[in-house]
Formats: sequence, C-alpha cells, structure tokens
Amino acid sequence: MQTIDTAALFSRYPHLAKKITMSWGNQECRDMLVSLMSDSRAGNRTGFSHEDAKTILLLLDRHDALYPRFNKEPEIVTPARPAVAARKAMAKRSEGNGLMRYIYPFLALIGFAATFKAYKIFF
Repeated sequence: MQTIDTAALFSRYPHLAKKITMSWGNQECRDMLVSLMSDSRAGNRTGFSHEDAKTILLLLDRHDALYPRFNKEPEIVTPARPAVAARKAMAKRSEGNGLMRYIYPFLALIGFAATFKAYKIFF
C-alpha cells in the first residue's frame, strides 16, 4: 500500500492530526473525514487547498479500504431478489465477457487523445 504524506496537512491543521490519529479505525474517524469535505457552515467555510483536500480524500479512501464495515453507502438491491443473489449478479456483471477488459483502456486512450487535441487547439 502506498503511504500517504500527511505532513503538510497535519502541520497546517494540528487539531486534525490529533482527531484523525485518535479516532483512526472507528466510525467517528470516517464521519469526520466525510464532514471535512462537506460544507456544513452554509457557505461560510473557506475550504481546503487542493493538496489538503486530496490528502483528506486519500485518508478517507485508505480508511474505507482498511475498515470497510464503516462505509455505510447504501447497497442497491432490487426488492424482487434477495441481497445475496443481487451481489452475485453484480459480481458477474462486473466480470464482463472478457472483451470489455480490452475495450475500456482503448476507449480511455481515445478520450485522452481527443482531450489533448482539444487542449492544443484552444490553449
């Protein structure tokens, strides 16, 4: 796993360093990381710099990877099928027929090339 450089974030916001390290691995930590990226002050929050926001999102991603039980994003399940069957169907859909594994990178490359060409034209 790649290390996350939190030195800059924690030096600018030492209170966050304390809160994150004390609650790491708990639901409280995930809730706090999510709330940091939400505007809960009716537009009066100035927000984080791009670098700090990226660090917070990386921390949230790492926390979700290490402690998935705290990620309570709703699972979409159709009422006609039980949850187990829905999970199996979703896993099968994500596997694809094998061909999509080769098509997606190709489509991404085409999109990148088109974006780069448009960037060169306009800038």
